[in-house]
Amino acid sequence: MRAVNSLKVFQSVLFIILIAIAAPSYSAATVQEAAKIAIEKNPDVLAKWYEFLAAGENVNAARAGYKPSVDGSVGYQYQKQDYGFIREYDGAYARLTLTQMLYDGSRTRSEVNRFSNFQLVAYFNLLETAENVALEAFRAYQDVLAQRKLVALAQNNLNKHFEVYRQIESSAKAGVAKLADLEQISGRVSLAQSNLITETSNLHDVTTRYLRIVGVLPSEVMNDVVIPDALPDTVSQALLQAYQVSPAYHAALRNIKAAEFAAQAEKSNFKPTVNLVGSYGFQNYSDIGVQTDQNEARVGIELKYNFYSGGRNSATLKRAYAEINLAQELRDQACLNIRQTIQVAYNDGSKLFEQLPLLNQHRLSSDKVRTAYKQQFDIGQRSLLDVLDSENEFFQASRAYLAANFSLSVANARTLAGMGSLLNTLGLASSTWPSLTDLGAEKLTVDPATACPAIDVYSSLQMDNDADNDSVKDAADYCPNTPETDKVDEKGCSIFTETMVNFTLDVKFGHNSSDISEQNLPDIANFAAFLQRYPNTNTEIQGHTSLQGASWYNDILSQQRADAVKELLVTKFGIDEGRIATKGYGSSQVLSKADTDAAHNLNRRIEAIVRAKDESSVRRGE
Repeated sequence: MRAVNSLKVFQSVLFIILIAIAAPSYSAATVQEAAKIAIEKNPDVLAKWYEFLAAGENVNAARAGYKPSVDGSVGYQYQKQDYGFIREYDGAYARLTLTQMLYDGSRTRSEVNRFSNFQLVAYFNLLETAENVALEAFRAYQDVLAQRKLVALAQNNLNKHFEVYRQIESSAKAGVAKLADLEQISGRVSLAQSNLITETSNLHDVTTRYLRIVGVLPSEVMNDVVIPDALPDTVSQALLQAYQVSPAYHAALRNIKAAEFAAQAEKSNFKPTVNLVGSYGFQNYSDIGVQTDQNEARVGIELKYNFYSGGRNSATLKRAYAEINLAQELRDQACLNIRQTIQVAYNDGSKLFEQLPLLNQHRLSSDKVRTAYKQQFDIGQRSLLDVLDSENEFFQASRAYLAANFSLSVANARTLAGMGSLLNTLGLASSTWPSLTDLGAEKLTVDPATACPAIDVYSSLQMDNDADNDSVKDAADYCPNTPETDKVDEKGCSIFTETMVNFTLDVKFGHNSSDISEQNLPDIANFAAFLQRYPNTNTEIQGHTSLQGASWYNDILSQQRADAVKELLVTKFGIDEGRIATKGYGSSQVLSKADTDAAHNLNRRIEAIVRAKDESSVRRGE
């Protein structure tokens, strides 16, 4: 991996950050602005930044092992001795020594790689801290925005109670309303006032927390948060993505790499070192004290090898291996923590997403109820208690729906932060932090088999049962046990198509007779079957005669014919007589006015028509 001078590469980034810190405070109108301000001002982020810079200098210090070392010494000494011709003398000396490492058992290379990976550990720790701070800023922003809306809800709830109070007070003064009603609304007004005070106090608390995290007060105008659809479809996909990009996980992976290179560096203790050494010296005295100028130049190759160190080299190598095992355990722990964080956050978001339509339906329904109750109360059809309870239910339903919306947004942000993707989603990563390419490093490809398994805990709990396999969970299924072939709606109920069906009964009679002939029985039986299939239908049996005979007689005869058919339907086929009406029309509605036998036979008849809606279920896939 290529070593990097982090101070040179990122001094411009540091300059931007320092300028931002020194800049005047301003409010954030968007969550992106709030997160950016929080990151720029947060002491933990800045501490990780300087830790990252220090790690970069450790790389430079390790790289110095490839370069020559030039040492100089100069001195002046006085020497007294009890031997030789000259027993006492003084003089000056100077020496310049150059040492170039030729071979050190790969210690320098291992140390450069070790500190380069430590630099990446610091880099990923910086990103992780920034992700966490961005999440806290996101949460603080949402808390303030949500609490402001809750205060508005509480204020509106109080205004509604004041409106009812003034109405009851006016009625009480007029002697229409009861004093007990006035006391009741007074108590409810006090409760609404208390709710407003509570929400206002909560707004103060979340604003104070926002100030601590972001460093400035929230803007008077705060925009609603819109997070792009950046979440994977399943929690398993979210986990696999987290293993590829999570700063916490990759910091643990780089820590293992650093420990492995540390072990390689310790192995160099068992290998020789070879240096090229050159020196040049001067002194103005000889070895026996004679005052004379002497110059000396040397150059050579020096080999060193340690034969025994008291067991120190073996101990440090064993320590390095133990630190590799430690780093691997820390990686596993980081993986488990990430898995838990994402599983909990993802599940929270999924369940809130499912709850939102239900909470919204409750809110809309309670709004309709309170409006209807108030209108009914105004005309005396509802009690005051009904009105107050409906107002309170709407307030609580609105509060629950609003809280769920904001909780869903925060849950999604928690998932993204756990995946290491929140900064990218907010559009802050590329403009704030260096990339791996800037650091001269390549992204590690993570084999999911080496990570903790991406297990979907919720699916293992079998809490989303769907007994009739209609894709609507049992908890939300209004129509359990629907046929597997039926297409269902969002409530799990079969979808039907309706068509109008008719059945016409036509029975002929002999001259001057109300007797039913055998040949008409099959038609009457079919008519009875139709009535039985559609039990919610009714019919009228209409009796008719020909033009022969007196009108008054024809009226009686036609009624007898209608009654005969009804009696047969009731006694033989079990049709409820309440579903059948009869009426004799005499000769008033003849089909033919001709004075022929054929016309007379055509007019001697019974007519009955039944209309019904025929429902048939829509099959799945249609």
